[in-house]
Amino acid sequence: MAAAPGPTYLIADTVADRAPDLAIVRRLAGYLRRRRGVAAACVGLVLLSSAAVTAGPWLLGRAIDHGVVAGDRHLLVELALLMLAVQGVSTAAAVGEGILFAILGQGVLHDLRQDLFARVQSLPTPFFDRNPVGRLVTRLTNDIAALGELFAPSVVSVAVDVGVIVAVSVALFFLDSWLAATAFLLFPVLVLVTVYFGHRIRTVFRDVKGRLARINAGLGELIPGMRVVQLFGREQGEGDRFTELNGAYRDAQLRGVRYNAILHPLVQVCAGGTVAALLVLGGWRVHAGVITVGTLVAILTYTQHLFQPVRGLIEKYNLFQTAMASAERIFLLLDEPPEAGWGEGAEGLGGDRPAPTDTAAGVAEGDHGAAALPARLRGEIRFRDVHLTYDGGVTALSGLDFAVAPGEVVALVGPTGAGKSTVASLLLRLFEPTAGTIEVDGRPLTAYPKGFLRRRIGLIGQEVFLFDATLRENLCLFRPVAEARLQEAIRQVGLQEVVARLPDGLEARVGERGGRLSLGERQLIAFVRFLLYDPDILVLDEATASIDRTTERTIQRALEVAAQGRTTLIIAHRLETVRHADRVVVLAAGRKVKEGEPAQLLGG
Repeated sequence: MAAAPGPTYLIADTVADRAPDLAIVRRLAGYLRRRRGVAAACVGLVLLSSAAVTAGPWLLGRAIDHGVVAGDRHLLVELALLMLAVQGVSTAAAVGEGILFAILGQGVLHDLRQDLFARVQSLPTPFFDRNPVGRLVTRLTNDIAALGELFAPSVVSVAVDVGVIVAVSVALFFLDSWLAATAFLLFPVLVLVTVYFGHRIRTVFRDVKGRLARINAGLGELIPGMRVVQLFGREQGEGDRFTELNGAYRDAQLRGVRYNAILHPLVQVCAGGTVAALLVLGGWRVHAGVITVGTLVAILTYTQHLFQPVRGLIEKYNLFQTAMASAERIFLLLDEPPEAGWGEGAEGLGGDRPAPTDTAAGVAEGDHGAAALPARLRGEIRFRDVHLTYDGGVTALSGLDFAVAPGEVVALVGPTGAGKSTVASLLLRLFEPTAGTIEVDGRPLTAYPKGFLRRRIGLIGQEVFLFDATLRENLCLFRPVAEARLQEAIRQVGLQEVVARLPDGLEARVGERGGRLSLGERQLIAFVRFLLYDPDILVLDEATASIDRTTERTIQRALEVAAQGRTTLIIAHRLETVRHADRVVVLAAGRKVKEGEPAQLLGG
């Protein structure tokens, strides 16, 4: 028998179909193009800085030959002042580069975070079923931060280093082409060594990012579930799992450190060997009268200036590999297809998901005639031979047939796994049926864009999610709502006692996930939300399954208010909890097995 896979956070966070570096760089360049003005100013400052760096050694050589050796004190002072001025220009350019590149880099990161968050909001429900929260948070935080290391100081350093290398190379060949060629003799070796280690560093840091995502995913699951861990004495087991994840992350980091530890001394050896060779060969050429002492000093200084940015570039190349590993993960998430069929009709929701390109404004996709969307739904629902099999091969519905008339209150009753909650998910188009059709008001469900359906169908489930915000913000979901309308909804549902009990009333903070409120109080908040949202169909999914009798009576009164004039589907385990329904449909194994009035079914 195969071993159980364990929690999802233990599954490796792999990056499949990795794009080549050039493709990733092109996509990042697209974000730079949004700020062409700042980028152009940065390029100008880099050119100025490179010119200043190049001028320094040349002036030093002139000062030695014509000031020190020739004994021209006046010229020596002039050249010293000129060198001071060049240093001032270089310093000013460096300050400007730091500021402008920071503005450019933070702007790119801001846009990436915005695009990434917008894409996360547009993804379908099955995506979140497959991916732990901690893994997604890692993409939005740690991976963006890794790119920040590339786009903030590193971009400045790389741009300046490249400019300095080009300018110094031109100056070296201008002074003495033979010695310049000697200075570049070991560069092919440096390139080969850097590429060799760079690929391995990229692989290591890709592994590092994946293991960090697994740690974050694990913490995101374990911390909210700490009460269960402690109640069942699972501290040792979960501690062992975390130790394994933490140790694997440490080992991956150390592999990267070892590669860096080998690479940098090799660069130092190449730099030292080049300077030594130039000193010997340059000394011979000075004695032969080919070049002056000042020229040799300038060449040696240029060589130092040459290897300093080369070392910087190699360091940044390693950082580049780390950033590319993060960019792969970021763009993999950005390339996830958004939820299809969102369409129009999402007013009041912020329009987060774009309408499909083949859907005209105000007209539903695939609606067999493309009739305009109604302002409201009458609430007629019909399931015709509906089947649903999830991706894992689990069958949820097997030929389900039932109908609900406008304004009718129908209860779906059955054991766990009968398919009751699946009906709610299908109505909201969180999933699409494998076979069969679902109709609302006589039109196929696919005739309605998902945004419209979720605006017109309200779902109240057993778990009510509350934000760590004020009670008012949780009731209104951060939208402006008239005070009179809010107070009326609170009165209708019976939440006024809860509001009066809280020290700050509607301005009281409810805690993370509403931890300062009871389950029943959170359910009442869901009913107030429903009344403020004012949809046409109410779906109540096990909303009273885990509350006491007194609270259940309060919620029952809230349900009667919410169901007035609306089609209502009540999902429950037991027949006795749905006595007030007009009709009951009993489900088992994804099929309808009984149907009738509550009294009739209870009596039978």
